[in-house]
Amino acid sequence: MNKSKIGLRTVKTAIAVALCFLIEYLLNIAFNRNDFPYFSATAAIFCMQKNLESSKSISFSRIIGTVIGGIYGLLLLWIIHFVLSRPPMWAEYAIIAVGIIPLIQITVILKIPLATYIACAVCLGVLLTYTNSENPLLYAGKRVLETVMGILLSLGVNALPFLNTKVSED
Repeated sequence: MNKSKIGLRTVKTAIAVALCFLIEYLLNIAFNRNDFPYFSATAAIFCMQKNLESSKSISFSRIIGTVIGGIYGLLLLWIIHFVLSRPPMWAEYAIIAVGIIPLIQITVILKIPLATYIACAVCLGVLLTYTNSENPLLYAGKRVLETVMGILLSLGVNALPFLNTKVSED
């Protein structure tokens, strides 16, 4: 394979990310908000596969992982912010680091190893970007929806027939 040539998977990933940006931009205008497409674009990047079959098989696991990570992140957020009343940052980081262990175990017990990475990423995203500026449930819910949007856009781009040819993939 010629490493200097841009492959189809690279192009598909860029299209999925651009669609995440466009949708977030339009949602910001429509609802007079100022969110950014980090979660959706990151999910689109991590879920893009070389073909539609691979995308289908991984997307379901990634959506389940997103939901698990969002719920778990909300639970830890509630414990840290409301039960423990925001402990010192070092303690908060220690709780989050140790708290990742049960989250990983949940995906292992449920036998969905492809969900582990995104469950941890969404959980950390909820915990590390929350700023007390909105309802924690709404905040975690938005992060989950944004991530699922990126997964579905990645799957959708991969389903486009003209982007699903058997050419160089990277």
